[in-house]
Amino acid sequence: VGKIYNDDWMRDRGFLNDEKKTASDLIKGHRDLPLVTVSPGELISHAVGKMKKFGISQIPVLEDSTFVGSLDESKIFQLMVDDRSVVDKKVGDVMSAPFPVVGMKASIAEISGLISKDVPAVLVKSESGHQIITRHDIISGIA
Repeated sequence: VGKIYNDDWMRDRGFLNDEKKTASDLIKGHRDLPLVTVSPGELISHAVGKMKKFGISQIPVLEDSTFVGSLDESKIFQLMVDDRSVVDKKVGDVMSAPFPVVGMKASIAEISGLISKDVPAVLVKSESGHQIITRHDIISGIA
């Protein structure tokens, strides 16, 4: 029993990790890829097309270099179940609030605290622009 309370013993056997990961660590797998966005004037069908093409489940809405909203697959799914013609509406008519923005040094705990049922992603402001962190990125960073 005494071994599990000994941090050195736990660390030596890989049960304890003192390394604090940040937003920079979470985006390193896709840091060089451009952020896929849509504009409020685009049709929902175009947004869905981009999501399918790039294999993503959420997308920020960008207007004049400012994030003004977001779309995610659960929102689109619910809208399409209720009314199939929603694909002909503009993104600006159905978008949700923009994703929160954090810095490169934001901790996993801070980022996790921002993600919820209604907020599926967080944007990271980097030197080269913005990147996105999703639930999947956090799970991969923790595991």
